[in-house]
Amino acid sequence: ICSPCAVSGTVTISGDLADPITPTLSAGDTIRADYDNCDDGIGEVIDGTIDFEVDAFSGDALGGLYDMTMTLLLDNFQVTTADDVLLANGDGTASLNTLQAPYVEAVVSGQSMLTASNTSTETLSNYSSAQTFDGTLSPAPYTLLTSGTLDSSQLSGSVTYSTPVMFEGLDANYPYVGEMLIVGEASSARLIAQPNAIDVMIEIYSNTTGEGTPDETIMTTWAELAGL
Repeated sequence: ICSPCAVSGTVTISGDLADPITPTLSAGDTIRADYDNCDDGIGEVIDGTIDFEVDAFSGDALGGLYDMTMTLLLDNFQVTTADDVLLANGDGTASLNTLQAPYVEAVVSGQSMLTASNTSTETLSNYSSAQTFDGTLSPAPYTLLTSGTLDSSQLSGSVTYSTPVMFEGLDANYPYVGEMLIVGEASSARLIAQPNAIDVMIEIYSNTTGEGTPDETIMTTWAELAGL
C-alpha cells in the first residue's frame, strides 16, 4: 500500500502475513515501512526503511494480552528537521509479555545500532535492557537490568555499562536500590541508588573494575544527573 504524505513524498507499507484476515501475528510474519522523503507537515521529513519480523507470538493481539518477540531493522532511516539530520542504522529485538497485564515484562536487545546527527555519531553494540512493571500493586514496583558498549565521536575509546545490582523502584519515581557500573579505557564509575529514591552516589575509580576504595565520591540527585 503506497500512500501520499500530507505535503510531499510517500510511505509504502508492505508485508507477508501468514494470516492476513484474522487480526493476529505469527512467527515469520514480516512488515516493511518504506518512507520516500515523507513530509506530513509536522516539521520533519522521513526517508528510509524499517523492517519488522515476528520471531514469536502467542496470545490475543486485538485484546492486548500477548507474548511477542519482534526484530527491527533500520536501513538508512533518516529524519530531517529544521535544525538537524538524524540518521539510524542497525538492529534491535523487542520482547513484550502482557499476558498477565497489568504486570508487564519487556526486553530490548541488539547487536549494533548507529545513530548520527549534525554534531555526533554514536554506536551502541551488544546492548540489552530488561524491565518489569507490576501494575497489580500500588505503588507499582519496577525493575531494570541493562548492559552494552557505547562508541561515540564525543568520547575517546569505548565505554561499557552494566547493572551488577538490579535497579528497583516504585511507580514513576527514581530507583531506591541498584547500581550501574560504567567502565572506560582507564577508569570507571559506579552509580549507586539511595533508599530515598532521590539521591544517587557516584563513586569514581582510577581502575577498570570499579572495586576497592574510590578515588572520589560524589553525592547528587537523579534529577541533577539527568540535567533536569
